[in-house]
Amino acid sequence: MEDCLRLLMDTLISGLADQPLSGKIEPMDRLRGTIERITYHNEENGYTVAQLLPEGQALLVTVVGNMLGINVGESVELSGAWTAHPQYGRQFKAEQIRSVLPATIAGIERYLGSGLIKGIGPVTARRIVRKFGLDTLKVIEEEPSACMRCWAWGLNGSISSSMHGPSSRRSRR
Repeated sequence: MEDCLRLLMDTLISGLADQPLSGKIEPMDRLRGTIERITYHNEENGYTVAQLLPEGQALLVTVVGNMLGINVGESVELSGAWTAHPQYGRQFKAEQIRSVLPATIAGIERYLGSGLIKGIGPVTARRIVRKFGLDTLKVIEEEPSACMRCWAWGLNGSISSSMHGPSSRRSRR
């Protein structure tokens, strides 16, 4: 199965590489949004096929290109061009990628909960964003101890409940 996927992706890559260059220098299109899913990633060369939710849009867009190090939940700005792949249809071929900080509550929550910050998963991210709202990233940057208190509160709650749960009562008897 893995070999089949690799062959399919290599075909995709070679199909894009074989497209003739016009020789004209045209301005690149820009696309900004959140990486929702990584469909394929080649560790050796960084070639990636991902699904991006553009800002203000409801439908996912396929983006392809060398995107080493991108993560699900990350907000990015891409520069490149729209292409029509014969088998996979309309895609945005990224020539440049730049990570940008998310600007919405949902984006901040996805960004924090994506695993980019060790120890902060979706539940803790939701708790932090509910407390600080759109100022969350500013609080993390300028007052990380305030965020840590929110994170520690969740840890203390879970530790406390497990310490005083039924199993701990049994051990006291």
